Amino acid sequence: MTDLADYDGFNRARVEIFMDAKEPPASTAVGAGSLLGSRTRIEIEVVAFVPAR
Repeated sequence: MTDLADYDGFNRARVEIFMDAKEPPASTAVGAGSLLGSRTRIEIEVVAFVPAR
């Protein structure tokens, strides 16, 4: 996140998306001076596990 002032909006969206989750996923936010691309303001990396059926 290039501007930590955006964190509140990011967190509100995250809470809304996962509000029905029994255990919401862990989350870490890091401030960065710049990201790839001049208009990029936030980068989201995801690691997921899907159990076998």
